[in-house]
Amino acid sequence: IDALLKDIYDGMKKNIIHLEHQDRLETFEQLALTSRSQSQLPYLPVYLKDNKQLDDEKAIAFKIDNLHEDKFSLLKSDAKSLLAKMKKDGVKWSDLTKKPMNILNIIILTFGLIPALLGFMVHLPAIAVGHYFTKSKVKQKEFKASILMVVTLVMMLLQYVILFFFAAFSLITWYILLVFILSGLWLRFYVGIYSNTYFKSKVGLDKYKLLANEILAKL
Repeated sequence: IDALLKDIYDGMKKNIIHLEHQDRLETFEQLALTSRSQSQLPYLPVYLKDNKQLDDEKAIAFKIDNLHEDKFSLLKSDAKSLLAKMKKDGVKWSDLTKKPMNILNIIILTFGLIPALLGFMVHLPAIAVGHYFTKSKVKQKEFKASILMVVTLVMMLLQYVILFFFAAFSLITWYILLVFILSGLWLRFYVGIYSNTYFKSKVGLDKYKLLANEILAKL
């Protein structure tokens, strides 16, 4: 059994980002976010068959794992110093992956608010169950996001199945089912746009992107 588990573990390591030195995790996450800021992907299409970003982050993890302690300390110190400057300007490291606000985003976020709120309200039971289950049953933070997504998705699909049968037996109109589905898709799109939009000065964001990439280049 031990040999089988080791084979599974070794096989998984080829397809996931793995960091042996967990005490270096924060620095890895900062540099991974910096790497993502170099190739910002559009929200659509949702799925891309491209492993470049995964391969880049696996390479970052490998390099950090194999850095001599002295070199890692210098790298960590540079990242810590930059983070302190960013905090003074109210910038988070995760902001580096966002796109500056533009006219199109303003239009979407302004006129799309009402249908997004509708999507949130009609899907609130599924969202609430997902959050409750994750908060009460999942202790490891590494699994929280994925389990939240899966549980919420399952509850939404169950909700759609129930509505489909209601519509099939003429208990509700097909229009209501269509509103549920379209408002849910719009809510997901709206949240994606909102989450990936930077609402402050583009100049400050570009400055910190440049400084963060200089640190990444030292790796």
